[in-house]
Amino acid sequence: VQVAQVAVIAMALGKELNMWPTGANELKAMQLCCDSADMLSDGFAKKGEERMDKWCAHLEAQLELSEGPFMFGSSLTAADYVIYAGLAMCSSLGDEAGATSITKCPKLTAFMDEIKKCKGYLAVEAKGLPVMP
Repeated sequence: VQVAQVAVIAMALGKELNMWPTGANELKAMQLCCDSADMLSDGFAKKGEERMDKWCAHLEAQLELSEGPFMFGSSLTAADYVIYAGLAMCSSLGDEAGATSITKCPKLTAFMDEIKKCKGYLAVEAKGLPVMP
């Protein structure tokens, strides 16, 4: 089966690699991946710091509920990578709104730092690929 869209690809790979939440969290992970896409769309549309503040507060609340460094606790999921990518791109769009909004959220800032320590992140980073063309 061929699939498209980042959220669906993340879910497919996450399930294949045992990196996708189960039960009710499975649906929440898909929602957060879709939220990441919407957030990125708002970032590209330059909707500003107030809008990015709302997205970051939403993600901060999920981290609060998770009681862990990742969106679903102590286990890294494919959804975490999707959310990280959306945040990283929003913070590099040139208008500072994304980067400023992230720094207002301590758990989100810690989440970003924690992702950067993960084996998968480090492997991709070592390839030197640009985030965007």
